[in-house]
Amino acid sequence: MEQKNRRFNCLFQKDEEANNYKLYINDVIEGDGYWSKSETGASYFAEKLSEVPEDATLEIHINSDGGDVYEATSIYNLLKQHKAHKVGIVDGHAFSAAAFVLQACDERVMLDGTLMLVHNAWTFAWGNAKELRKVAEDLDTVMESNRKLFLQKCKLTENELMELMDEDKIISAEKALEYGFVDRISLEAAEDPEEAPEGDPEGDPEGDPEGEKKPAGAPAQTRKDWSAAAKYFKKFY
Repeated sequence: MEQKNRRFNCLFQKDEEANNYKLYINDVIEGDGYWSKSETGASYFAEKLSEVPEDATLEIHINSDGGDVYEATSIYNLLKQHKAHKVGIVDGHAFSAAAFVLQACDERVMLDGTLMLVHNAWTFAWGNAKELRKVAEDLDTVMESNRKLFLQKCKLTENELMELMDEDKIISAEKALEYGFVDRISLEAAEDPEEAPEGDPEGDPEGDPEGEKKPAGAPAQTRKDWSAAAKYFKKFY
């Protein structure tokens, strides 16, 4: 059945005459669900990136709490592979997985007053002691891979980055620049999209079919606010 509902929203704008394209991530980064499609997941990005010429300028505007580690990593690699000149712009905040999507851009910009959060991935798990130890080991592997994305450009050593992630605190644009997570801070306000997308808080929650066996550890998720996690309880737990 064709998936028509859009739960997680992005916005794609293009000015073919100026050869300038814009993608706005104004929601949680999440993949397609069983009953709806996401516009902040890798499949949506792949679809829209196919419309962007290799000689174009592509702006990635970010105002996101983060989201699914695997989807964000896929988006990161899709952006890295595309030959357009990519300008990442933090319009509000780039928390968690949204912060490492930014690292895929050729230019990384935070507007004045914006914020960033880098931290250790987390998940929910259940099972016996052996299964839970495996989940913890898997999280260590996830974080080892995630750190590599930041270390390609940041000014921190791996140990310093690990210490910062352990602190799990929000940092200013000035600190992000000091650490090398961005290239510059701009005082210029971002142009508002004509129709800013908003999440649909009232739609039916996504979930797995009833009776499906759950794994010992759910896929690693970066930090989201608790209200968002509660809405999609079946998917994340």
